[in-house]
Amino acid sequence: MTSLLSIDGDNYQDLGSSVIFWPAFGSKTDIAAQRQSDWKLAVQDRCPVFNIVKWIRRLLHLREVRLRGKRISALFITTRERLAAATRAVIAGWVRSALLAARIDASPRSFRSAVGSSRLNSGSSLDDVLSRGNWRSCRTFFNHYYRQVQKS
Repeated sequence: MTSLLSIDGDNYQDLGSSVIFWPAFGSKTDIAAQRQSDWKLAVQDRCPVFNIVKWIRRLLHLREVRLRGKRISALFITTRERLAAATRAVIAGWVRSALLAARIDASPRSFRSAVGSSRLNSGSSLDDVLSRGNWRSCRTFFNHYYRQVQKS
């Protein structure tokens, strides 16, 4: 199984000041009647290190150099040995390594919870949080994913 992010024409668009990904069908919460929403990522000028659009473009450039003309539609590709789409397990390992390097004690699977909780805590509507996180039930979100954060 490969990642849900692809850069083919149906799943990725660069709009200049933002990029949009439409994840492929197949996340653990996708069903025929409901699937993950699109991801729109905007340019961040205030702090260049956090400019995700810049880093996506850099990744795409390095990816093309590595591929040398070979066509693989997955956003993430292997970094060693034969060229192929990176598997979910490989990507989870990369995320785990990045979190450990940043001294963050969390699993790669905690991002969905963190983003949903942060959005709700910052004033987004519950319906918006549930829709963007692909939760069908607010009960599931509150029982298993929501974390209230106390501001310092």
